[in-house]
Amino acid sequence: MKHTPGKWKINRWKDDTLADGFGTVITDSRGHGLFSALEFGESRKVEANARLITNAPLMLKILKDIADKGDVSLSTMLRINLTILSIEAK
Repeated sequence: MKHTPGKWKINRWKDDTLADGFGTVITDSRGHGLFSALEFGESRKVEANARLITNAPLMLKILKDIADKGDVSLSTMLRINLTILSIEAK
């Protein structure tokens, strides 16, 4: 299975052509768009989903590390907790 390697980035901006419109685009390290959404008002759901999507490459790496080692080391647990905190931020 192939996927676009991380690090992915969230880009948000106010869309002046629409009342209360905001655009969200997730880009790869080259700036190519991976996902886009247009929302109205302050959409915390789109923001939360964007944080989850941008952390997908890191979560895949953590899962592969766990599968390769067969157990969870202290450093892996720390990476898991830091990833969860960054996803749940705000």
